[in-house]
Amino acid sequence: MSELMQVHERFASILLRSCTDPDIDEEDKSLLHSLLVALSETVVSGNSCFEVNKEILTLLECLQSDLPWLAKDDDSADKNSLVVLKGSRLYLNKFYHAERDIESTLQKLSKVKESVDEEAIGDKISSLKYMSEAGEKVILNSLRQNLSIITGGPGTGKTTIVVRVLALLIDRFHANGNDNVSIKILAPTGKAAARVKESIVTQKNQWLEDLCGFDRKVVDAIPEVAHTVHQFLGINPQTGRSRYQGGKKAHVDIVIVDEASMLAVILVKELLAALRPTTRLILLGDPYQLASVEAGNVLAQIVAASQLPTNEWLKHCCTELTESYRFPQDSGIGLLAGATNRGEADTVLGLLSNPDEPDVQTGLVDDSCEKAVGGYKAYKNAVLKARKQHQDQGNLSDAQKLAVFNAFDAWQVFSPFRLGEYGVEGLNGFIEEALKLKEEGDWYFGKPVMISSNDYSLKLFNGDIGICLDPEGKTVCFPATDAPEGSKSAGFRDVGTRILPDHQLVFAMTVHKSQGSEYEK
Repeated sequence: MSELMQVHERFASILLRSCTDPDIDEEDKSLLHSLLVALSETVVSGNSCFEVNKEILTLLECLQSDLPWLAKDDDSADKNSLVVLKGSRLYLNKFYHAERDIESTLQKLSKVKESVDEEAIGDKISSLKYMSEAGEKVILNSLRQNLSIITGGPGTGKTTIVVRVLALLIDRFHANGNDNVSIKILAPTGKAAARVKESIVTQKNQWLEDLCGFDRKVVDAIPEVAHTVHQFLGINPQTGRSRYQGGKKAHVDIVIVDEASMLAVILVKELLAALRPTTRLILLGDPYQLASVEAGNVLAQIVAASQLPTNEWLKHCCTELTESYRFPQDSGIGLLAGATNRGEADTVLGLLSNPDEPDVQTGLVDDSCEKAVGGYKAYKNAVLKARKQHQDQGNLSDAQKLAVFNAFDAWQVFSPFRLGEYGVEGLNGFIEEALKLKEEGDWYFGKPVMISSNDYSLKLFNGDIGICLDPEGKTVCFPATDAPEGSKSAGFRDVGTRILPDHQLVFAMTVHKSQGSEYEK
């Protein structure tokens, strides 16, 4: 029996020993034991609850008075009970109450509304590039209430839209005499935060070149720094609780969360608890993407709940972008994504085996490994160039460091597995050896690593990517998360290899780790 299974079994045994009726039938005890093991396994597998069948439901209802750890979903539900039954769904207590708290807070935010001059807004944004009718609808909806959930697949323009929403909100704040708008741009991981920051900075710089009738002060006020949700909340790594407890709220006017599909239910609960009722919350994400590793699939659940007739309030807060600017819907990638989302296995296999769809291909694993190495040729050249610059100058400028990071971000290799020859572990070793950048020791100029645990003192978080740009291998360079005083954007910072938190080589990464990223190939 694995250690994890022993934990599940132990959990079930402890709860069963607390039953008040010692004469419960042995068959019923066996069913209850299996039920509690399944509940524990469900949480570990990333779900906050699971459905029970009629037989189990009847058993729980009959024995409820003898099960002190069980409460039913009603006004008398005991917060001290470890397990809660809601209809046919069984929850661990903290996930049940977290979902209730999330629903309550979202509903409160949705009730704070403002009138919008649709004609004036329409005239103001009509001259902007890539302004579609669907995009205008999303913008107007985001301005009407303090809660906005913007969904869409990759390349549908979610970030573009939110930058424009930001400008319009900042303009409104300025018009009301508030020139110091507090805005936080967040993402679940360091990598996702770096990506949304990069995208917003690009959009902003393009906009500053052609203001299209907007005040420069408004566009210039769009922030160029993004943080992880954990950073914003100041999550205590020991307790998992944020700095905002006992009714304490964050003094922030606008919060934007990108890649919201990756948010776990407890993290969303903590985030919402930190917001004032007057704070505007905008969630961006794709409900079809992979859910959080931890329990809960919050964005997908919100979108699904918005379709229920009893949740008309939530439906008004949700808008979807469907047109992709990254790839046409009738391209191989577009057709493959659509068929995958619809669960059409035969169509997926047909597309992958169709030689007329060059942008989606299958091949032998060994051939893919060779291609993986070839894709890093430009990165290797950038590393060798930077190493020569470091030898000549004694250090690297931010622009020279950025060139290395850009070369790295142009290509990436994914695997659905962590272990094995063709998992991330095996692929990383294969690519590292083939590139021949490594010299003596574990650290070498050009070694890329991804942080795999949070370190709040170093401000390094799961998903952050750094590259060793130190010929002596003593430091790793990371994009800075905080802008220096007097600067609107952050540069780079070095962290000693000896104090680096848990990390792994990242020439290849899991599909899950890639979310929030964008690559040329």
